[in-house]
Amino acid sequence: MPVARFKDVEGVHPQTGLATDYLNHYNEIVMLLDLVPAMPECIEDVSAWTPKSYVEHFRDSGLGIADGVIAAYESAPRTYRAAFDATVRELDEFLYPAIAEIAEAVEAGDQEQIPLIVEQTLDMARGFLGKLNGIIHGHAAAEEIDATDDTEMAQALADALF
Repeated sequence: MPVARFKDVEGVHPQTGLATDYLNHYNEIVMLLDLVPAMPECIEDVSAWTPKSYVEHFRDSGLGIADGVIAAYESAPRTYRAAFDATVRELDEFLYPAIAEIAEAVEAGDQEQIPLIVEQTLDMARGFLGKLNGIIHGHAAAEEIDATDDTEMAQALADALF
């Protein structure tokens, strides 16, 4: 089990260096999508939503812990960060065409298809969010992190914080 190297960084998981607050950016679009079948006019807000990188999210957040969270992310163990970043990319690549498909159905006034497409989109998006949450909490191939990585990552975090 890797050392809890991020235990003193507020807002991040002590082992992975990742923060669940980032998922709020995606929870926002999930909530908006959930409204579309009953309130099709919400498609404007849905269509205006754009992905943000982890760093962009925290820089824009106004949170006092943002700098520490960003530094932890930048020095997070490769295994967790690679799995996290890859899953975020997959989610972003999924959402763009899904949102466009929902917008087309709304524009066409297809009241039968809108709830079906939204439900499928929400199921997939929630699956990605569950996977991201698992990665943030250390459920990503932790055995692949080699012990030599600990010193390098701890030093990078210390350097970034000071």
